[in-house]
Amino acid sequence: MKGFNYLNRGLLGFFGIAILMGASCTAPVNLNYESARMMKKGEVEVQGSYSQYFEGAEKISSNVGGRIGFGINENYNLKMRVEIIALPQSVNASEVDPDLSFLYFELDNKISLTKNLALSLPLCHYSLGDGMGYSVFDPRLYITMRSNDVFEFTVIPKCHFFLDAGSPPMPAISVGMGFSSDLNKWAIRPEIGYDVFFSAGVGLSFYLGGTQKKADK
Repeated sequence: MKGFNYLNRGLLGFFGIAILMGASCTAPVNLNYESARMMKKGEVEVQGSYSQYFEGAEKISSNVGGRIGFGINENYNLKMRVEIIALPQSVNASEVDPDLSFLYFELDNKISLTKNLALSLPLCHYSLGDGMGYSVFDPRLYITMRSNDVFEFTVIPKCHFFLDAGSPPMPAISVGMGFSSDLNKWAIRPEIGYDVFFSAGVGLSFYLGGTQKKADK
């Protein structure tokens, strides 16, 4: 009986991964709209984002998301994120059907390593409806190049570890930019990424509760 229960759990995890990554469905969330820049203690980030995911030339999902982040201190930030992942009505359709949508949740621990390097250790969950879902551990490294508070460029290597099934880890990468008159106050963040899918999107962040210390020149 115990072996039968393990088999059932394994099958549920396998089919959860298949639902997410099937050719007619969608891709793991791979865009972060983030850099190695840290918030100071007491600062709050509010962000909205929009992205699209493709398999070849075919769009397979449109994602609308939001994030709120808290500066616990200048070396540790805590962030929470949710995205609505909307799937096309059919393989060749450009429209999306609300009934074919599901939710993505993320709780992120961001740790500063140096001024231009930060480690992110998020735990993510995909809610597929009808009580189905699975979790992913998605560690990321933010490598940011900047010389002022107007523009920055970030490379983000990462890996998707699916926790609820025997699926192998999926290496991934994304690159993003930050544009602003003052990146300590607000930022527009376009980003593109690739795992086995191509993704592109943009985020808009506002930082409340004061400004950060200026980055070292």
